[in-house]
Amino acid sequence: MPSHLRRDPAQPATAARTAPRAHGSSPRARHPVPRRLTAKAATLVALLVPAAATALAAAPALAAAPALAAAPALEATPPAMGVSAPPPAASSAQPAPAAGPAVAAAGPGIGIAALPPPEQSFASAGIIIHFQYAVTNTGDQTLTGVTLRNSLAGITFAFCEMRTLAPGASTDCVAPYTTTQADVTAGGVTNVATAVGTPPAGPAVLSLPVSVTVPALAAPAVALIKGTLQERFTRAGQSIRYLYGVFNTGNATLTDITVHDPHPGLGPVRCAESLAPGRLGFCFADYTTTQADVAAGKITDTAKVTATPPTGPAVSSLPSTATIPLASPLLVPPNQRPRQVRPRFVFIPVPIPVTWSDR
Repeated sequence: MPSHLRRDPAQPATAARTAPRAHGSSPRARHPVPRRLTAKAATLVALLVPAAATALAAAPALAAAPALAAAPALEATPPAMGVSAPPPAASSAQPAPAAGPAVAAAGPGIGIAALPPPEQSFASAGIIIHFQYAVTNTGDQTLTGVTLRNSLAGITFAFCEMRTLAPGASTDCVAPYTTTQADVTAGGVTNVATAVGTPPAGPAVLSLPVSVTVPALAAPAVALIKGTLQERFTRAGQSIRYLYGVFNTGNATLTDITVHDPHPGLGPVRCAESLAPGRLGFCFADYTTTQADVAAGKITDTAKVTATPPTGPAVSSLPSTATIPLASPLLVPPNQRPRQVRPRFVFIPVPIPVTWSDR
């Protein structure tokens, strides 16, 4: 064997394998694959490839989804010095579109709003109150015959500036009402109004009701006039009936009418339960004269009356005084004269002028 091909026993075996190959040489050329191995490899590939294809086809398409969902989120790692980070992947999520203006539901509709009436209050019957409202077509169809429906029976008509309203159009309506004494007594008047309109097809449409209240300015007042059914009294033990004239001088009905008369010995005072404005009522009480009244020659009594209006505190009258004088002996009827001793001589009376006085 030539010397350049002889291996040195001291040289490792790996050195021979790592020695450079001659130019133009190749391992395949130097170590050809036996034909038996090539045929076996071909047979093995032919058997394995169809089985792998069948297994992949039989696997569910979403088999990897749980694994992907369970995978931990990746934390961003800063790039090493001098190494540029890859650009972030573009997000596939699209921003939600901005919400547009609310669109009214299709169909006819009508609305109403109450306006303050010119008459903010009233104090008596016969006052005209002008209830005012703003009516709007809230639908998408033209309305005709626009008007108001009112709860007050005293409202006989309502006037609207426009009886036909296009979608979105508005008009003002007025409903006049004349107050009554019942409204004054109740302390005010309330009207509940509803707007109504007719679309091109179908029944009329109604709005929600609105309520307006106009208060009554209560001005309660009462007056008292005291008198008696007897102009004079003649003796002790005589029955006197007092008469109390109660006059309602205000604009509200009065109740709980009470006469306050502190005269000693006066019986209970009986009065009416209520008194309407402008009306006159009477109360009565009985009194029995005493010897002290005879000695005084007159009976003087002072009283006042109180009453309760629908709202607010009770009202009181000014004091009223009545005086009943003791009758003169010349004016006493024969059956009521005290027994006297008649003189034996004839007495011719001389006419004496008499002045009638209640004092």
